[in-house]
Amino acid sequence: MNNKGLWLLVEGDDDERLIKHIENELINGRYLGIQFYQYAQKPQKEIVSFIRTLNKMGADYIFLRDLDKEICVTRRKEKIIERFQDIEVNKILIVKRAIEAWYLAGLDDLSCKTLGINVFQSTDEIGKPDLLLAVPNRWKSRIDFLQEILKKYSIQVAKTKNSSFEHFLVKHFS
Repeated sequence: MNNKGLWLLVEGDDDERLIKHIENELINGRYLGIQFYQYAQKPQKEIVSFIRTLNKMGADYIFLRDLDKEICVTRRKEKIIERFQDIEVNKILIVKRAIEAWYLAGLDDLSCKTLGINVFQSTDEIGKPDLLLAVPNRWKSRIDFLQEILKKYSIQVAKTKNSSFEHFLVKHFS
């Protein structure tokens, strides 16, 4: 067991909500716990300072960022390093295409049918707009829908439907 925690630098609430939901299964004795830092609404200078502090402390951390419309993972990582300077490339994990894909990846066929959405064999190319289109009218908000997904969420299913989620698990939690 690692005697320290893990910092996850996430874009926002959706990222944190998903990881918190599966946190106990993820850490499984490897870390004491996971702490979150939401960076999307923070000034660049503050984020750079936070990353430098983590580096000085020798803290374990992962910087999660959506691929979004960027063409390749390497280019996305280069842009992150340019912007946030002292971040190490091996600390960056790019989510294909967006964290919303990780949500949908955790649903088996029956759960998709129960929720009234299409069944996805792979969610690697799912982005934020795709999730918004998938939300059935019976949910008042996207957040309500995401919370309903989490009630049915399976890490094992998600590993088979999203390559970046599987990479996240293998690289950081095996």
